[in-house]
Amino acid sequence: MNNKGNSFDIKAATWDVNPDRLELTDKVWALIEKYVDLNEVQSVLDYGCGTGLLGYRFVDSAAEVTFCDTSEGMLAEVAKKRDIFGYQNVKLLKSDFVNEDVIAGRFNMVASMLVLHHIEKLDVLLKQIRKSLKPGGIFCWIDLDEEDGTFHSNNDGIAHFGFSQQKVERLISHSGFEMKHFDSSLKYRKETAKGERFFPIFVAVAQCK
Repeated sequence: MNNKGNSFDIKAATWDVNPDRLELTDKVWALIEKYVDLNEVQSVLDYGCGTGLLGYRFVDSAAEVTFCDTSEGMLAEVAKKRDIFGYQNVKLLKSDFVNEDVIAGRFNMVASMLVLHHIEKLDVLLKQIRKSLKPGGIFCWIDLDEEDGTFHSNNDGIAHFGFSQQKVERLISHSGFEMKHFDSSLKYRKETAKGERFFPIFVAVAQCK
């Protein structure tokens, strides 16, 4: 994830104190519940999981939730939550999913929130995600709509300034998925060098063809 681990290790301990990030996770989860039949989702991968804000929403319904990141600091925060609450269905995976082989047909669902704009080899990653899913599996991609490069204060390690709906649909189709839902109704408030901004966020739900 573009050496994400090196910089995100430092941010891990205070990641969950951002109220805007917590609010966005709540809103994303509401849309996932709207568009996905969670009764059919028993094995989940949270790709680029951070501290597990999204992935931990699945632990009460899924038999197994795997938290995947390249940042040891982020995975340590996931492990702390697992140990505090005694979750037995939580797995940790340190991987970028791009440069390593993946187990085919392991998951019912892969979810990733605000991560893929860091990935240079996006076509490779999407094919790896497709490979990791069971037949009929779901990929939920949450990310930035196209933006002007001001979302991050430092664009080192940023491969894409968000994505247009057309580009998302093209990447999804070329990677062996069928788009089921595309929702761009969410906004993420963030302080930038230009002041307070509200960045559009999309939730794309696709299914293996």
